Amino acid sequence: MKKSALKNVAVGLLASLAAMGAAHAQSRVGPPVLGIVPSAVASSQVSNTPNLQMAPSIVVSDALTVSGQKASLKAIMQRGAAPVNGASLQFKIDSATVGQGVTDASGKAEVPYLPIDGLAVGDHTISVFWHGDGKTPAANASAKLKVMKSITKLDITPTWENDFIRIKGTLNGASNGDWLGSRDVTLQASGVVVGKTKTDKWGEFGFFYKPNEGTVYLVAFEGDAGYVGTTKTPTFNTPQGGGPNINIHLNLPH
Repeated sequence: MKKSALKNVAVGLLASLAAMGAAHAQSRVGPPVLGIVPSAVASSQVSNTPNLQMAPSIVVSDALTVSGQKASLKAIMQRGAAPVNGASLQFKIDSATVGQGVTDASGKAEVPYLPIDGLAVGDHTISVFWHGDGKTPAANASAKLKVMKSITKLDITPTWENDFIRIKGTLNGASNGDWLGSRDVTLQASGVVVGKTKTDKWGEFGFFYKPNEGTVYLVAFEGDAGYVGTTKTPTFNTPQGGGPNINIHLNLPH
């Protein structure tokens, strides 16, 4: 081969090598072409992006209770169809926090709640909050808590003392047996109030009176915001030498 031809081949090879080197350098440091992100840049972007998980869902159950009796507040937290274990959920009644519940392996959390004095009978809102943890987004849900009046239990023990009758009584919540202190109790004679007292902190009260023959006496608790009223008529054995014959009578709560 002639020297001139060899020279042309060598020049061509050098030009090809120079072009390949320029293309390789452009792929490393140049801007992306046609929207293709260089692998080094893509890797950096992925590593700096938080690994956020799917937003969870919370389902809260409606609850029913009576004044003075515990309610069970329940919620379930899931991510997709999978339960979330170990999540701390905040439970509120209306705007007041009443407890924290941690979900178990089935995603369930439960908080016992005792309605306090002053929580009105009627409907209230149960709100449950998951505040997130940096990976799982926050979530919340709500349901209803219905508080009803509690039935009361009125027990009385009348005894004769000469011509007088002494009544000792107790007033309790029938659903939980709690003593109902500082409640008004009246003694009525044929529908007319002839005596009034308050229960002490143990729910106890008493009356002492001289009965009139033929008069029906009634002990009554009229009820309040949280408890249903009830009445009871004393019964006792007629003493020797006579005395009024008073029969037992228990009214249904009203």
